[in-house]
Amino acid sequence: SVITDLVGDTSPQLGGDLASNGSDIKFADGDKAIFGTGSDLEIYHDGGGSVIKDSGTGDLRIGGDADLYIMDAALSEIKAKFTSNGAVELYYDNSKKFETVGNGIKTEGNLFLLDSSSGNVGRIKLGTSEDLQIFHNGTDSYILNSTGYLYVDSGASAIRFISDSSWTNGKMAAFYRNGAVELYYDNSKVFSTQAN
Repeated sequence: SVITDLVGDTSPQLGGDLASNGSDIKFADGDKAIFGTGSDLEIYHDGGGSVIKDSGTGDLRIGGDADLYIMDAALSEIKAKFTSNGAVELYYDNSKKFETVGNGIKTEGNLFLLDSSSGNVGRIKLGTSEDLQIFHNGTDSYILNSTGYLYVDSGASAIRFISDSSWTNGKMAAFYRNGAVELYYDNSKVFSTQAN
């Protein structure tokens, strides 16, 4: 039984577990649920936002046997999904845009790279020593290879260089598998290799 006034008692103590018995525990703005001997973890709402604050010496871990979702307030749109023994997925307006896969990553839509330190577009860097780089310097585009040969292999019938995003109106050069090399001037062929 309750033997003291809980409101007036400035240091109430529990003699056992506290059961809510179907009722809510309500915290006013700024009031905190504090965990840990050194008050290491705090959960609260400050009137402008909700906070989970870990100021302890260990990690902040969120775990569970099932998948973990981060959703909007209505629990109707996914922002992020973490699948047990599987993918991490990131969403934009409830549409998946990025995910990890067994052998790397996959994106849905465009990938924009920006070097925040310089304000220029970032680089795609490949190789242990970043031997191959693809980038745009704000004026021109580059494919930079710093070691060995640079191979361009279509794996198909031809490699074509075009302008104006069109082979029909922007022919520049063509390299056909087991066939000719063609060079163009103003969309007109002016040079072609033959078997002899």
